[in-house]
Amino acid sequence: MARALIVAAAIGLAVACGPGAVVAQPAPEPPSFASSGNRAFDEWRDDFARRAVERGRDPAVLGRLLSGVTPDDRVIELDQRQPEFVSPVWDYVTNRVTENRIVGGRALRAEIGSTLDAVEQRYGVPSGIILGIWGLESNYGEAALNWNAQTALATLAYEGRRRQQFETYLLALTEMVERGLADQSQIRSSWAGALGQPQFMPDVYLTTAVDWDGDGHRDIWTNRGDVAASIAHYLQDRGWRRGEPVFEEVRLPNGFDYAHADGTQRTVADWNERGVRPIEGGEWPAAHRDLSAQLFCLRARKVPHSCCIIISV
Repeated sequence: MARALIVAAAIGLAVACGPGAVVAQPAPEPPSFASSGNRAFDEWRDDFARRAVERGRDPAVLGRLLSGVTPDDRVIELDQRQPEFVSPVWDYVTNRVTENRIVGGRALRAEIGSTLDAVEQRYGVPSGIILGIWGLESNYGEAALNWNAQTALATLAYEGRRRQQFETYLLALTEMVERGLADQSQIRSSWAGALGQPQFMPDVYLTTAVDWDGDGHRDIWTNRGDVAASIAHYLQDRGWRRGEPVFEEVRLPNGFDYAHADGTQRTVADWNERGVRPIEGGEWPAAHRDLSAQLFCLRARKVPHSCCIIISV
């Protein structure tokens, strides 16, 4: 019996190691880098690359992305200069709804109207909303993208205040290049690592960016169809519901308590009970009464009883 077991074990070992067997392969080695001249940065970079390879990222792609990268002091300066407060909503709107943006949006609509119509049909997001996001994020692609995304993201990860967050973005950027969704030569970004004309972070790009024309690339840098579809898909993915109103201009009753405006969220039915009515008169459609909405006063217009009620999506 003992001899039979030895023979069986030998046969079993030979079978396991024969053609078609799954044999454990050594773990891939992380890439090696030349010194950046900043020892602390090099220690973070080498450790990040090791952990990224352990998580399945391609060492060759990591090597190409991070070779020659040095921390950018300007990125850290801009990050630390961000204001610690949020401006009132209508101050924010007034400063960003400019005549140039309106004119630019109309011009782009005239150029690519058929594409915008097709994107709206596919995702249910009105073309005006797509253009509004596009204009706000990058002035319809006119805003300069002055950084290589890997430099911006590596700098902010190394700096450390939000290390885990920016390492996650850097992992996603590596995956983008691995999968051929975007070419390393084109991944230009803002100082914060936001990509292309819609300013997507890399993890958002992976889940949301769209290859509208089917050329194999999700080109949110130069391809207007990909940009428009990616913005629409982003909104759809985050709860946009086809056919629901975005906003309605309303009339307020005399004696309305303005403490309820600019942020309080209630159902349309609740606003209706407080005397808030559509600007054109009449009652709210029954289909809208259960929607959640916020009331914002258009102070800039100096119309005492006119507001916008913003419908949550």
